[in-house]
Amino acid sequence: MRCMEAVPRRAVALLALGFAAGCGGGTPGGGGALDLAGEDRFIPGEDAGGDVPGGDRSGEDLPAPRDLAGVDSWGDWGQPCTDNGDCESGYCVEVAEGISVCTIPCIEECPSDWVCQGFNSGPDVIFLCVPPWSSICAPCALHTDCVFDGNLCIPVGEGGGTYCGVDCAGGQPCPEHYHCEEIEDGEGKPLGAQCVPDTGSCICTWALNGTTEACAVENGHGTCFGESTCDGPAGWTPCDAAVPAEEDCNGLDDDCDGGADEGLGEGPCTVENEHGICAGIRSCGGAAGWACDAAVPAAETCNGLDDDCDGDADEGFPDTDGDGDADCFDLDDDGDGVLDLADNCPLVPNLSQLDTDGDGEGDLCDGDDDDDGIPDGEDNCPLVPNPDQTDTDGNGEGDACDGDADGDGFPDEVDCEPLDVFSFPGAAETCDSVDNDCDGLTDEDFPDTDGDGSADCLDGDDDGDGDPDLTDCEPLDPAIHHAATEICNGVDDDCDGLADPGCEPVAVWLDWPMGALRAVTAELKADLVIGRPLGGAVVTDGEGLKLTWGLRWGSTP
Repeated sequence: MRCMEAVPRRAVALLALGFAAGCGGGTPGGGGALDLAGEDRFIPGEDAGGDVPGGDRSGEDLPAPRDLAGVDSWGDWGQPCTDNGDCESGYCVEVAEGISVCTIPCIEECPSDWVCQGFNSGPDVIFLCVPPWSSICAPCALHTDCVFDGNLCIPVGEGGGTYCGVDCAGGQPCPEHYHCEEIEDGEGKPLGAQCVPDTGSCICTWALNGTTEACAVENGHGTCFGESTCDGPAGWTPCDAAVPAEEDCNGLDDDCDGGADEGLGEGPCTVENEHGICAGIRSCGGAAGWACDAAVPAAETCNGLDDDCDGDADEGFPDTDGDGDADCFDLDDDGDGVLDLADNCPLVPNLSQLDTDGDGEGDLCDGDDDDDGIPDGEDNCPLVPNPDQTDTDGNGEGDACDGDADGDGFPDEVDCEPLDVFSFPGAAETCDSVDNDCDGLTDEDFPDTDGDGSADCLDGDDDGDGDPDLTDCEPLDPAIHHAATEICNGVDDDCDGLADPGCEPVAVWLDWPMGALRAVTAELKADLVIGRPLGGAVVTDGEGLKLTWGLRWGSTP
């Protein structure tokens, strides 16, 4: 048998419009075609568990037809044809996509390395010369789908699909990129040797393995493009394109229209926690996602802000002037027009800023305005220091701040004795060392025996003899006192209780009534009072002297 290289083709089709059945008994007719690869037979597709490739195997390195010019013994075998009528035998075989050549019927021998194979055509079998690997890797469901006896329908790759092998049990060579491998059934029983692809896949053949092709995933949201890779036994990988989705805020082109996050407008949003709910505007931040500019609710603090987003700022904090700004945030807490930093009473309105004691705390908020140690509420002179709290007239107003301290009806500035209720202009003078009538004189209406300016009623030594009235036997006689020298005059000059001790009496007088005494002359009266009667007494009644008994020196009357 002469050899020639075959042309690659997943299936070899017999282009016959009609022929007579039977071994050598048929006569080619016109029209119609017979497919040696079982083109009209069942070919498993996706339901068979694998991705069935197209019919183009032009990339496979199968033997190509040779130049048969001048070879007449085989007729027009191998000559290009487009129709069965172009061939002497009446059989035009497609050996590659778009390439068809004439073949011939056979009994045993075929040109080159083509083989004589029987083809079931109706009730008869036709034997034709065909390329040796015409059905290799053709999808199949049964062994009979693989055209020639010895070719088996076997699983190839990981997808679960079944494809035709080519019998190599007799040592027949396998095409390039294929190898001969013993095949077993599911129970380990040998089925025969078959040519199988080196890549382990009839889909990802040597020419396609590792290559990629464009693919797309499409749905109601759009179309996303990607790639599928021919991955050996695994076949074509799923399309790696994203699944189109409604556009979301994520910085991605979710709907695969070339724009990211388009059409996403702003809207209201809230931030909520145990302190409250704050409202804001939601906007798309790209890869960062949606962002809400609402504040995070917080426990209310005094800062002029509505921390808990309840519509009120600094609620629960004091607002002295009721102006809506809490004191902790108000620059003028009491609203008196004086800023807190300069206000000596920041929580009590006091535009005057009066500070009596100058301690930096205004009187209106100072608990002790005069700083005398007495709280204002207890101080009878809260603005005048008076720690002794003296209140002469008992009117509840301390003397230090009472304009009429003694309550005598005369202001202190005209009252010569402002603390003596009995002394004031026009009062009756009494003997008390006080200018009771405020005339500049003291006790001017009372006797002052010694003329020392102190009336006798108050003078402890009326006669000024150095002997106190309480011990002076004659408190109104400066000549008689304990330190005086006793003389013979009938008087106890030294207040020792004896008159003229050691003097001799010259007469005795029994009695001299005062009335009679008043009648005597001054000279005689002087003579009579030279001395005091011994053991007697001279009694004064404001009108004169009465001699009760005693002795007398001098001439008798």
